[in-house]
Amino acid sequence: MLGSEHAFAFFDMRASNGVNFHLEAFAIVAGTIQDNGTLYLICPHWHNLNETMDEDALRWNDNKLIATPHFYHYFKKCVHEFHFEVTAEFSYPTSDQNPVGFHQFTPQQQNIFENLPLDSADIHLIIAPRGRGKSTLAGKLAKQIVQHSPVLITARSQTALPSFWRINQSEHIQFLSPDVLIKQIEEQTYNAQSWLFIDEAASLPLPLLVRFCEVFHKVVLTTTTHNYEGTGRGFSLKLLPLLSRSVKQ
Repeated sequence: MLGSEHAFAFFDMRASNGVNFHLEAFAIVAGTIQDNGTLYLICPHWHNLNETMDEDALRWNDNKLIATPHFYHYFKKCVHEFHFEVTAEFSYPTSDQNPVGFHQFTPQQQNIFENLPLDSADIHLIIAPRGRGKSTLAGKLAKQIVQHSPVLITARSQTALPSFWRINQSEHIQFLSPDVLIKQIEEQTYNAQSWLFIDEAASLPLPLLVRFCEVFHKVVLTTTTHNYEGTGRGFSLKLLPLLSRSVKQ
């Protein structure tokens, strides 16, 4: 699910012997929800979760089924404190609730959009929480830049770029997988004057990123700050000392 974004998602924790709440899987799904999107948790036995057997315990409790009252006490407390809705009635989301379409940039995004193409830095690092429009911003930037410079984009998978391609369907922007890009660099068949966009940069090995940043005219890296990639400031703290060119974050 790396790089994917969803307006809505359903996480079903129903199980034959009670519930099955895989917290890491839940965090992964939560990390893909777009800004203003909704994650629905299908949870039986809400009022007596503390006493309900949780099949997920089989993973870490020596294959023994148990209830996890302390966890669910804390979980319910979080639900209450963050004012998440708990209801037995379900209303299926309608199309006018879908936040997928692009509306307008935030002031910070607008500033990046206007100034990044003119900035003298060789490498630009855009870091933000998931679902905050990084790929949309990258798509808009690429659409603007390709009018006067060649543009490439790479990511762990092309399927992880729906927001980028939804904004920018230009046939002049080429996707190259990291391994193909490295092969072109080794064979010296790449265009060094290209702008290279790297989506979810933290999912790629650091040596690969360093190599890309060494050879292309301009490089724009986008990545998330947290969730299941385990990134945050650690990513920039590891990457930046390895770069020999000017960087703007």
